[in-house]
Amino acid sequence: MIFNKELGISEDDISVEDDLQTLAYWRDALNAQLTSILNRFDVDYSHQLPTSAKRAYRYIHTLERMAHKRYGTLRNDIAVANGYVYPSEMRKARHLASKFMEVSKRELPDYEYLRILQISKEELKAAREKNHN
Repeated sequence: MIFNKELGISEDDISVEDDLQTLAYWRDALNAQLTSILNRFDVDYSHQLPTSAKRAYRYIHTLERMAHKRYGTLRNDIAVANGYVYPSEMRKARHLASKFMEVSKRELPDYEYLRILQISKEELKAAREKNHN
């Protein structure tokens, strides 16, 4: 288990944390520690670090990546819970609707297709008016 003495956090703390502000603080603090290690040895990349510092850098980097990933996952979960729909899902739904209308036009009698089309337009209009009010 990786433990960061400076922040007093471990892998378990990050994996169970549900507060976005806390995760953002940990992520930023861990990132600052990584930058500090690089600056202390006056190098630009972690592979240039002395062997003694590489282990500490890797441990901190692992925690920072975990905090970053957990933060992103929580943000997505909150967005989806608030009604966000991923663009790919919207494209799939539009494609399905388009295909459905294409097949309906080809397979159904004209009067039935026109009736379904009219009902769909009315429901869309009602939904738009509801959203604008």
